[in-house]
Amino acid sequence: MKKRSQGEGSIRSRTFKRSDGSSYTRYYVRIGVHDPLGSKTQYRDGPLRSTKTEAEHDRLHMAQRLEQGILRPNGNIALGSFLTQWLERRKKELTPKGWKEYELDVRLHIKPGLGKIRLDTLEPLQIIAWQEALQEKHSPWVAKKARACLQSALTDAVYLQLIAKNPCDTVRAVKLPNTEANIWEPFECQQFLEIAKDTRYYLAYYLTLNLGLRIGELRGLTWGDFSTIGGITYLHIGRQNVSDASTPVFGPTKGKKDRILDITYDVLELLQVHKLEQDERRSKLAEQWQDFNLIISTGHGTPVSTSRLRQSFYKLSLQAELPFLKFHELRHSAGSIWLARGMSMEQVSFRLGHSSVKVTEKVYIHQLKKAPQPFGMSMEKMLKGEIKGEINEKSSKVI
Repeated sequence: MKKRSQGEGSIRSRTFKRSDGSSYTRYYVRIGVHDPLGSKTQYRDGPLRSTKTEAEHDRLHMAQRLEQGILRPNGNIALGSFLTQWLERRKKELTPKGWKEYELDVRLHIKPGLGKIRLDTLEPLQIIAWQEALQEKHSPWVAKKARACLQSALTDAVYLQLIAKNPCDTVRAVKLPNTEANIWEPFECQQFLEIAKDTRYYLAYYLTLNLGLRIGELRGLTWGDFSTIGGITYLHIGRQNVSDASTPVFGPTKGKKDRILDITYDVLELLQVHKLEQDERRSKLAEQWQDFNLIISTGHGTPVSTSRLRQSFYKLSLQAELPFLKFHELRHSAGSIWLARGMSMEQVSFRLGHSSVKVTEKVYIHQLKKAPQPFGMSMEKMLKGEIKGEINEKSSKVI
């Protein structure tokens, strides 16, 4: 008899004995179903039949269901176990920062609330109750982020044919409250810069406030990101440092949009002084210097950790006796000043690297009625209230 290929199944028989000592045979089909979560193949058996012909009908039906994706491995895996394996697979695909965020959501929020439920029995009502509990215990932002992680995992479960549909698809997303950005006023920004002027990371704060950079983008800046066209120096923002390791790990920006920003003369002057100081230190340290070509670095050329930048920023904020502000909100302060000085919403959205103007409008709803302004502004003009932008005509050199 010709051996059937994998997925076609086979007809098997079992012999039973009656009470009078006689025996009879029953036939059934056994078909292998690949388990996407493990290396072993699961076997599914059909019902017992009196004849091989009846069992053959079952075999054809089960083989068809397997081909259509309807016949799946036994769904007795708990959601928590599936998420553990899912995280392990995603580790190769995600940036270290992205994977860590997923891992925290799974460990702190999803597993405690839903982890013991069987993957194939998870229902929308259970997700709704879990989502509402997260909002009450933590915040809408925590609930929204954890739900997005769960939805991504369950989408993969559908792809792996472990469940027929994603129960998250019928659950309404968490609605976030409309909130304005927490910002410093121009005089407060000026006060902070005065305090920070002679500190190690003054350039980092200045660039963040002047260009609206994210902390990962700031930590990923290299000297090769500058170019000069027609006497104007531009900075290309196309990546960020996504790791706190001693070696930079580059990934796409949050909005996955490259942007090119014109650099004003005040920024150029600061960069040129910083470059000379860095070159002197490189020469002095010789082999001890680790050259990653980074602009913002430690005293040995390695990336500055996000925690060090933030802690230094908070310490200086206290010294300046300013209202509490997150490091990330320095860029919101920049965006608010641009709008107040007359830059258009579209231009602010581009310079900040937002995914859309709608995102910018949500953050800066209080500045919507300002007139357009086409160019970047030096820090002096930003903080003193002058509304005209200017280009970096004072320097035509590539840094």
